[in-house]
Amino acid sequence: WMPKQRYTIMRKYMEKVGTLGHHMMKRTCTNQVNIDYSSEEDMVNKLRLMLNLEAIATAIFSNSPFDRGKISKYKSLRSHFWHHTDPDRTGLLPFVFEKGFNFETYTDYALNVPMYFIKRDHKYIDMTDYTFKDFLEGKCTDINQEVSLKDWEDHLTTLFPQARLKRYLEIRSMDACNWDLICSQPAFWIGILYDDEILDKVKEITEDWTEEDRQYLNQRVPEEGLKTVFKERKLIAFAQDFFELSKKGLEKRNRFSKNGEFDESIHMKDLENNLEKGCSPADCLINKFNTTWGKSVMPIYKELIF
Repeated sequence: WMPKQRYTIMRKYMEKVGTLGHHMMKRTCTNQVNIDYSSEEDMVNKLRLMLNLEAIATAIFSNSPFDRGKISKYKSLRSHFWHHTDPDRTGLLPFVFEKGFNFETYTDYALNVPMYFIKRDHKYIDMTDYTFKDFLEGKCTDINQEVSLKDWEDHLTTLFPQARLKRYLEIRSMDACNWDLICSQPAFWIGILYDDEILDKVKEITEDWTEEDRQYLNQRVPEEGLKTVFKERKLIAFAQDFFELSKKGLEKRNRFSKNGEFDESIHMKDLENNLEKGCSPADCLINKFNTTWGKSVMPIYKELIF
């Protein structure tokens, strides 16, 4: 464990609410992407799209197929761990798709999630017996502390849904990837979310997706990855379609490198190569494990270091 005071509280609490929270903390890593929004309406549109596509992005960038030196049954073992970490603060936030969803709705959700801690005089105080609403309403009889805005800001950082709302939107579902794919992760989302025409096209594709559809993908993708069958197609077909839309969105942004040679779609070149082959990073790792790596994960530390 990293020597952080907050982890002492989290470590103890995670044993009470899930079975794999410690594995998530010790054995996983993510690349998260932060997305701006310009208004409440813009936030709603983008957050809904991010939650509709989170499992597809998880499949595209799945990169954790190994468990203790061997191939596991998961393309994203990290995602599997998150399914068994803490149901109160993780998942797909079904209420985001309800009519009238807004900042206040998300605030109500956050108020009713159990707290981890507050910080006073550089020390962390365990608050896991209370929700933030309890704290705000003075129901924490054994905690003689006034509520501050910093307490609320800290609390928001302890919510871990697949996409999180703060002063920006944060997509949290993707595995950390290798050097050649790190920039493709924000590029993929920016191409989809930062152009109105592309965003509207993605909305058209996903507008009839139900909560059952999202849950199905969220549960199946960690194990089956791009081979997941969804609406009579393999997920790789959806991934390729959304990639093409994202690429078009990046090209339309017309943002070029200093030498004027490349637009932002250059960041997705390696991703494009993977999708043309129907592979995620996890698929590539599994192939190397079974061939050139001689059933060993040790070559990772030389071939993929950066």
